[in-house]
Amino acid sequence: MRKIGGVGEDYLISTNEESPSPASVGYFPSESFEVVSDTIPSSWVEVSSGVGVKSIPEAWVKPRFFEDFYGGDEGALYVFLKEMEKILQDDP
Repeated sequence: MRKIGGVGEDYLISTNEESPSPASVGYFPSESFEVVSDTIPSSWVEVSSGVGVKSIPEAWVKPRFFEDFYGGDEGALYVFLKEMEKILQDDP
């Protein structure tokens, strides 16, 4: 999740499609969703960026992670899927 200049929160959403990797990851306005759990996964950290503060898995904060992920790098895909597993384990 990310807060932008006090305007509100955005949620980082992944599609369910896997062929071979999730098709898309992006931020969407929190007003579009109903919160069913307030659990923050244990592997998440808060980081400051040019647009505000975001909470994200620490492994995804590494430089070029998303460029590698979208570029089809198998290592980045593995890290992405392992973090998705942790998210689901922390709040089944």
